Amino acid sequence: TPTPTTPPPATPTPIAERHEEAPLLFDLVVDNGEWGQGDGSEMLFATVRSGPGDLFEEAGRITVPRLVIESTGSVQTDDQGVVWRELRLGLGRTGWVEADLLEINQASQTSYFDDPCAVEGVTEGAAPISGLSEATGSDASADHIAQIWHLKGPGCDRVHIALGTAWDYDSGGPLAMGVPEGTGVEAFGSWARISIPGLVATRLDAADEQTWNLTSIAARTTDRSIVVDVYAPQQSLFAARALRNPARLLVDIIPVGGNGNDSPPLATLQIHENKAVFVAWPGPLDAENPTEVAMPLVVRGYSRWFESAGIVEFQQADGTPSTAMVTGRQVFNSGTRSRWGLTATDWLESWGTFEFVVDNVEPGNYRLRVGEYPPIDDSSFVGVDIPLRVP
Repeated sequence: TPTPTTPPPATPTPIAERHEEAPLLFDLVVDNGEWGQGDGSEMLFATVRSGPGDLFEEAGRITVPRLVIESTGSVQTDDQGVVWRELRLGLGRTGWVEADLLEINQASQTSYFDDPCAVEGVTEGAAPISGLSEATGSDASADHIAQIWHLKGPGCDRVHIALGTAWDYDSGGPLAMGVPEGTGVEAFGSWARISIPGLVATRLDAADEQTWNLTSIAARTTDRSIVVDVYAPQQSLFAARALRNPARLLVDIIPVGGNGNDSPPLATLQIHENKAVFVAWPGPLDAENPTEVAMPLVVRGYSRWFESAGIVEFQQADGTPSTAMVTGRQVFNSGTRSRWGLTATDWLESWGTFEFVVDNVEPGNYRLRVGEYPPIDDSSFVGVDIPLRVP
């Protein structure tokens, strides 16, 4: 007698879902959820599965109170006629939930029609933020970045940041009510740093958010705070607007021909990546036409190196040692000529930041390498290789 087997899941039928500028956010419908034990008491939850159907394995649970973050846009119907939505659950995870258990969180939606591009901003210094108000108890409780989206509209690109409260590694937590007082945007020509008081964590690898024309990176700084750095491909004006209930910050990036004042234009930084490191560099990586830089040279970037440990190597163009010195509060000398150790600010809970200074370099062509030698193979360098020229 043949052993009975579970039939494979039927191929779902796709359903088209239209997206506007902003992604859809969903709440768990209380009346339709499941009740179960959690933390010693009854709690409401929805089962998340690895595929669109009950025959797929359980991949997790969404509990109340909690905002279900972004839909990927995939909607499928299983062979029983049940509609399922695929959701982004944060920390690089996705999963499928029955559509009847979800409802659109209307309060969190935004569009360029409702919130058009800012018309004024700055390229250097503190960028304006409208809509901020004095923080109340509920507003001040924002403690993590729930999600980041890049939107493209008429006249500007936009970074849409949703803030959460009651941080929990597994379930995230619901969205906060307001953007905390003291939030600031500091512009540096082609990039800006967004600082939000009280943040302790981020739900996502925001360094993977490279869509439209922008790159945004959520990372921990040397003072242990969480910031979001946003890079544009050209000199831009930056301005922001805070939205309440739930807490969102819209940062508009408006391309400009110059820097909007009489000071010399700032360098346009480009983000170059290789596995666990991003380096902000004023130009492309072209060995035939290396970027010309002045000394001392300040280099900054982001990493998720194992145990935060990285390597800086500064060599002649042919790979031989140079006379350069690499210094900074995060730099230590590893004892090898032309090689220095570098410690980032984090690696496990979020992206870490690093910064160092290169000096004492004679005119000529060189290469700068920023990366690591992974523990499993200490002979193979993994990182960003930057050709440069000192005039």
